[in-house]
Amino acid sequence: MDFSLSTEWILFVVILIALLVIIITIAWSVRSSKTTTKKMELEIEREKLEILKRDMAAKLHPFTKISAEQLAALKTLEIENETLEVDNYAKEKMVESRLRKLENLVKGAKLDQMLRRIDGEEKKVK
Repeated sequence: MDFSLSTEWILFVVILIALLVIIITIAWSVRSSKTTTKKMELEIEREKLEILKRDMAAKLHPFTKISAEQLAALKTLEIENETLEVDNYAKEKMVESRLRKLENLVKGAKLDQMLRRIDGEEKKVK
């Protein structure tokens, strides 16, 4: 009787150890795949940074040489364009505000006219 009980116990321990090994293997493979994915993502980000660095370096050192006068003229044009853009933005906002004001004035006038008509109709009814 003791022999069969100990055999069952040994079988139980063997199955338990096998389950633990399977669980540990699954956990290790999941962790490994996540680590591999992270490494690949980091490598892609490094490649992106390298491409951006090369692009910025190309912009800083163009293939055609620009003289100082041409560079100054370009900067002046850029400043003028920025000023014009700001002025246009301000004008657009003024137009929008004035249109809203005009719409409100027209709406107010219509409402006043409707009130006068209602007063006239009320006087006729009385």
